Amino acid sequence: MRNSAPGTPLYELAFRKWTAANDLISRVTNLGQFLALRNEFKSQQGNLFSLAIIVIATLGGYALLMGSKPDDRSDITRRIIFEPGAGWSDAATSLAKACGGDPLRGVMLEKKSFEGWVSIRLAQPGKCGGLELSVPAPLVQLSGSTP
Repeated sequence: MRNSAPGTPLYELAFRKWTAANDLISRVTNLGQFLALRNEFKSQQGNLFSLAIIVIATLGGYALLMGSKPDDRSDITRRIIFEPGAGWSDAATSLAKACGGDPLRGVMLEKKSFEGWVSIRLAQPGKCGGLELSVPAPLVQLSGSTP
């Protein structure tokens, strides 16, 4: 190919031979890379299998913990019976007494509550600051907006 110019028959023949050899060399190289990768995978197969078992067991354990319902005897959750009293007035009186304000001031949250209810966060200083509640909407009066 050194003594031939592009477009000559000798150049065309040399180019076809080089292309055919290059195709054969690339196929052999690809086969060699595949065999090396396969051998590396076979040597690491036990480690990968162990890792897969650990991940599956961990995810299964997490699903069991998150999906199980709390038990009545559980120390984590305590079941209660909420008795608000006569028309909720006793509950409201107790809340106002504990928080020390009448009326209680706070902000309305963007959370979706039950139909006809709103979620609020109390802004009172002291014990009840930051307390989030869902209450019937008629109990809340808008006093302005915040920027």
